[in-house]
Amino acid sequence: AAVTPMVTFTTDSNHSVSASPDHYMTLANGTSKSTKNLEFGHIVMVQNDDKSGSKPDLSEASIVDISITTEVGLYAPYTLSGDLIVHRVAMDDDCNTRKDSERPWITVQENDNW
Repeated sequence: AAVTPMVTFTTDSNHSVSASPDHYMTLANGTSKSTKNLEFGHIVMVQNDDKSGSKPDLSEASIVDISITTEVGLYAPYTLSGDLIVHRVAMDDDCNTRKDSERPWITVQENDNW
């Protein structure tokens, strides 16, 4: 199994997710950042409901904690269509975080196995 550094961030809405330092994600303002360049106060989009599909309830949340950990495992999900939500945080580097997006959302929760 791969041992890799991961950036874990938590939002003011208590959403938390880990990603590799070079994983790019779209912030709420539409700009992209690698997780290693995230800072306190950056705004990300989080899911407020359990719905999968084209219209999840998304809202803005501010990053309030960032840590670097070493974890076993390496995930590099890629979707052919749709945007990815992991642990209720919109994670795609090219995701359309507008609430009116017509693209489907693919949701991975904490109890899902990859």
